[in-house]
Amino acid sequence: MPEAHIEVEAEDGCIDAFVACPGGTGPWPPILLLSDSRGLRPAIEDVARRLASEGYFVLAPNLFYRTGVGSNAEGRRAAVAVVLDVDGQAEDFEAWLHALEGERLVDDTRIGVVGYGVGAAMALRLAAVHAERIAAAAVFYGGRPSPAEAHHLAACANAVLHLGHAQGDGTETGALEAALRREGVDFESLVYAGRRGFAIPDHPGYEPDAAERHWTNLTELFRRTLILSNSDVPNPPGPSEGGILPLATPRSLL
Repeated sequence: MPEAHIEVEAEDGCIDAFVACPGGTGPWPPILLLSDSRGLRPAIEDVARRLASEGYFVLAPNLFYRTGVGSNAEGRRAAVAVVLDVDGQAEDFEAWLHALEGERLVDDTRIGVVGYGVGAAMALRLAAVHAERIAAAAVFYGGRPSPAEAHHLAACANAVLHLGHAQGDGTETGALEAALRREGVDFESLVYAGRRGFAIPDHPGYEPDAAERHWTNLTELFRRTLILSNSDVPNPPGPSEGGILPLATPRSLL
């Protein structure tokens, strides 16, 4: 399976990222994989590989490229605040989408996004800001917008949404779910039998049964919205190359 560590050009510098996709010429439907507060690491790369094995081009950017993840609780809180800055997110969203547009192995007619923890909040905002591009968004144990933000998301999003809660988290998303119902957004909301972090193997909250249930629901969401839906959409002309820049010593060439 082709994979590489790459750099994506952005206004504030280069975003290091990991990409993986099936073998062959594609083009493949793309998925943006947004990590939790522990950042881009081998466990997230394994998630990318598993998604790629299902038939997707997966881009997992380092959300903390500006600051690092922080070495203690105070540092992590400060790093998360930078990641959640609205202006910085807008710049990063544009960079990620531009990279996908310039990748010859990608058919970006429909884009999926999955986020965990802090990445879940970004995934929801991305689905609202770029509603014309995002066809499906799955968020796990995160993404609890304010009532005003929930109203904006529900009014703007075109994506099919999966809201995956850890035990005890579901009541915190009431405003979002009410807004989604009012606007007629296609979504499902499930509580998983585990605490926050249940889906990622290196997280202290990892719960194998909940993780496998999350995989079943995640892959079904993307199959339904990206693969089956794309079968009825003619492929656009192939995009020009550019946007994704390999590091000097990538794992392999895509």
